[in-house]
Amino acid sequence: MQSSTLKGIFWIVICMFAAACADGTMKNLRDEFHPFQLSFFRGFVVFLVLLVPWFLYRRKTAEREFEKVGAKNYILLGGLKLVSSFSYIIALNYLPLPVIGAIILVTTPLSMFLAVLILKETLKLHQIVGVVGGLLGVLVVIKPGFVEVTPYIMIPFITVVVDAFYKVVVKSLSVKVRIFDVAFYPLIFMSIISLPFAMMHWEMPSLDQAILVIGFASCISIYLLAMVKAYSYADLSALAPFDFLYLLFLSIIAYLFYDELIDIWTALGGLIIVMSGWYIICKEKGKHVPQEADIGH
Repeated sequence: MQSSTLKGIFWIVICMFAAACADGTMKNLRDEFHPFQLSFFRGFVVFLVLLVPWFLYRRKTAEREFEKVGAKNYILLGGLKLVSSFSYIIALNYLPLPVIGAIILVTTPLSMFLAVLILKETLKLHQIVGVVGGLLGVLVVIKPGFVEVTPYIMIPFITVVVDAFYKVVVKSLSVKVRIFDVAFYPLIFMSIISLPFAMMHWEMPSLDQAILVIGFASCISIYLLAMVKAYSYADLSALAPFDFLYLLFLSIIAYLFYDELIDIWTALGGLIIVMSGWYIICKEKGKHVPQEADIGH
């Protein structure tokens, strides 16, 4: 059990790094394309990236596996991810990237609550401590009060709520079907739903833009597969504290590629986030600390 959780932690770290890379790439694309077109790219181009491995490894059993879950669940996932993606892209036009990234991390405690409520997962004390530590690290990074509060601040909260439900659905399906299917099939429905809206604002990408879109799609592909892989090994609530690594990775990418300096608060907040995650790892390994009682359902 402990070994399984550690494998889940490994994959969720990869997931958060890929998500940060994707959002860093998105910063270069947000001024070039309409949010509907970017949302379509997020679905269709990622679908194309994953199509080759699907054809090679999953084609023969695809119909049986698809019927096991049913189209309605994949349509639900595709619709949720479309709404999440669209609201996130809109927010990029009005709010600084670190602020959006910090707000998005509210998804973590919300998804933990939903996992306990809907999936009947069990919370342990060290998981709660890890989440609280991660939230504290986020607060240190964004330095509350440094951004003027505007109505636009509510836009990324749409992403928060939708993503929390998306994670719960993914977790519930990850124990029933192959990992690849949970990541792959919703992209088809996301592409179909978003295509009519994208065509109304279509701009033909240049070669440089096409390369960025493919890079963005590749990062999203890794993010999706790593997330489903992680949830197949461990409970959502056990992995939730590691979501906060997203903001740390995003800050590093902003420094390396966009000349956004990492100040002392970002470094301190990142250290708190890393130490919170390390505390979880030590507890899961059972080192240095005794076993704790469950908090409840």
